[in-house]
Parts: sequence; structure tokens; C-alpha cells
Amino acid sequence: MWTTLDVGRWAWAKLSRMTTVLPTLAERDDCVPILSEILRRGRACPGITLVGMLDLDTGAVLSVRRLETPEPLPDDACDVPGELFMLMSPILRALAVDLVGPGGELPLGRLPDRELVTVVCREGAPEIGDVEAQFFWGWRYSNDLTGALSGDVYAVTPDGWVGLHGGSGALPVLVGDAAAPEDELVRFPELAERRALLVDPGVRAAAAVLAETALAEMVPEPGECLLCYEARLIHVLGCDRTLRIAQRFRDCTAPRATGLERRLASMGAACDCQLVEAYGLWGPFAVFEEAAYVAAVAAGDPEPVELGCCGVRKGSTQPCAKWGHRRLKRG
Repeated sequence: MWTTLDVGRWAWAKLSRMTTVLPTLAERDDCVPILSEILRRGRACPGITLVGMLDLDTGAVLSVRRLETPEPLPDDACDVPGELFMLMSPILRALAVDLVGPGGELPLGRLPDRELVTVVCREGAPEIGDVEAQFFWGWRYSNDLTGALSGDVYAVTPDGWVGLHGGSGALPVLVGDAAAPEDELVRFPELAERRALLVDPGVRAAAAVLAETALAEMVPEPGECLLCYEARLIHVLGCDRTLRIAQRFRDCTAPRATGLERRLASMGAACDCQLVEAYGLWGPFAVFEEAAYVAAVAAGDPEPVELGCCGVRKGSTQPCAKWGHRRLKRG
């Protein structure tokens, strides 16, 4: 099964081929010297992230900015709506505008000729992890209008480097160990505040009690499918890294589906948010949503239409037609 990162890599590769004929950093033969130049000019050290603007034609590093690297969430915390990513986007958008400069919006018909390369400088193994994924999704919708692509995300450690979209090597490595100057770093204050709430034991314990009470009261609507029930509840209750919402649906509507957890696990869905994420990448759901929004705008309604469940038969644990034709595995 594809993960979120797999889909991101595929979408980025396809988009880059559609929007530029110039090779991006991940496609260049001189990737290593360019990465080394970004590290040198950014005075790389652990705990910071560098964003370098690259001239796609010449490979020259035009400028570099320094950011404080946000801490990722621990494994047992879950940011269901991607709120942390959304809190990053405005700051990254402002950074992109600052790097590209006034009048840097992409004119109609012109292909991007610059690339914004993100380099996470940290300790540990040169592997793509939560920090790099956080930057990828933070950039996802924050740089649509400038003349520079939001390119690859790299991790550089004392043991080597790796790119989110491919590529790795033993050199360059991170050699600096000094703290970054406090007044030179771009920070994400709202991100830090939200993260603190998500990991605070007291807040999480209170949220768990409220979620348990709410889950007992929020039963599936008549004919509502598993996925629509999941999507309706998960943004209210959050995800505790279990299948509690799916299990509540089964207990209420399909008590004979005793193998539900095993079938979901075989699809790579070990918790509620992974289940919604997996199905959200398939089928015509996005088309349904877009069509409803266009129809609402045409009718003069400024509010997007929220589609209801298309309905399933009683006792079914399959998604409705809104989620496409992909079915839960039998077993």
C-alpha cells in the first residue's frame, strides 16, 4: 500500500515534469557540490534547516535562508487534520516571496526557472523521517504563485545525506556543532504552541476522556458507511493510534464483521487516521467534492457543499461510492 510519502513523491515527480524542462536538483549530476554549497553558505549546524534558492539553468545557489527546525510529534501523538503542516505554510509562503523577491510571481505561460531546496541539518542516521515529511507537506500549498518550484527536501547528518525524492550519499556530511545565532533564524511559534498541546499529558488525558464519552453518543447514521463515519468523527475526536472509531462502527452496525481489524491491518491501516488517509487517496472523492463546490459557486452559494454518504446496505463495512470502488480485503 502507498504511504503519504509515496504519493507525495509520485505527485512531485509528475508535477515537475509537467511544469519545467530544466532539471531539478534531484535530477542533476552535480547534486553533491550544490548541496555542499548550500551547507557552506548557510553555516550548517544541527537543529537548523536551510532553504536555498537554486538557478535551474546554471545550478548556481542564489541565496540561502536559515530556519529553526520544528520538532516532530512523538509516535503516540497524532495530528489528524494536518494542522501542524497548515501552521507552517504561511511562514514558508512568506519565505518564498522573500527569496524570489518583489514581482516574483510566475507570469502566465512562463516555466519556473528557480527551485527552493530544503535541507534539514540534524543528528542521527541519513534517513527520511517525520521532520522531512513535515517540511514537504508544509510547502505543499504555500508556494503556488512564485517563479520558483518548491523542490526536494534533504536531510544531512554527520553520516551522510538523503533526499526525500531519491538520492543519497556519504558526502556531504554535517560537521558543524555550534548553535545557530538566535536573531537569524526563521521560527514557527504557532507550530510550537500547537505541538505542546498535542504532547501535554494533562491535555491528552482530558481529550481521551471527552473522546470516549463522545464516541459512545455518536452512532452511525442509517445507511452511513464506515469511511463516512470515520471522516465525520475523526476531526472531532482525533486519533489515538487505534481503530476505536472503526470498532465502534462495527459494534453498532456490523457485529458479525469480527475480522475487520485484521482486514484493515492487511491494508496497512493500523489506526483510524491511516484508514481515512488510505481511502482518501483513491476513487472519485476529490472529483465529487470539486464538482459540488463548482455547482455551489455557480448557484451563488459562497459556502462549499458537504456531500453526505452515498449509503451502503445494512451490516456492510465497505465504503460507499463516494470513496471509489476499492474494497476492504476479505479474509
